[in-house]
Amino acid sequence: MNWLEAALRERTQDAPGFGAFLSSVGVSLVTVALVTFVLRHTPPVRFLRAQLDRLLGGLVATLLLAMVVLSILQIVLRNVFESGLLWIDPLLRHLVLLLAFTGALIATSMKRHVQINVIGRLFRGTAERWVGLVVACVAALVCLALAHASVQLLASELEFPETVFLDVPSWAVVLVFPLSFLLLSFRFTFLALQEIAGESPRSVEGEAEGLVAPDREPDA
Repeated sequence: MNWLEAALRERTQDAPGFGAFLSSVGVSLVTVALVTFVLRHTPPVRFLRAQLDRLLGGLVATLLLAMVVLSILQIVLRNVFESGLLWIDPLLRHLVLLLAFTGALIATSMKRHVQINVIGRLFRGTAERWVGLVVACVAALVCLALAHASVQLLASELEFPETVFLDVPSWAVVLVFPLSFLLLSFRFTFLALQEIAGESPRSVEGEAEGLVAPDREPDA
């Protein structure tokens, strides 16, 4: 991982301000999202999206299984053998973090991310789409700001590296933050384009309304 550490240190040594970061990374991200949206019905893009969704789903299942196995192992070691592995607890904490970001990526693609869905209750039709567009754009911008802050955190970790567990450097764990926030920003940008085209996934309230059968008329 020395080559990766050297490359990251070179990239983050002179981290740009948020304005420069937005004009470079943000514009590139929007361009990629726009191209992906235009080509969304082509076989290569549909295949890549299906494989990415399958990969994320498999990653969530793997992380959950690993957390369960490691937790049970630690409990058995402590209660039966009165010992334990020191690296399991910090590893579990970081697996929870990785699981949270992976779940957020999946939820965002299905419009199931954590939100206070006032929009779905107050607006319908075109108004809901345009308000949803504004919300998606704001969320993408916030994720970009968090990605920029994560890059600065990564730069400080690269400058003063520490070992977290099992000889894993701290910067390798922090690297999850900028990558995840950039991917989330891409997801929200793509969702904004879906809102414009009227192709965004239905809200939870909308699906609930579709599942609820209309009240029966009282018998005469």
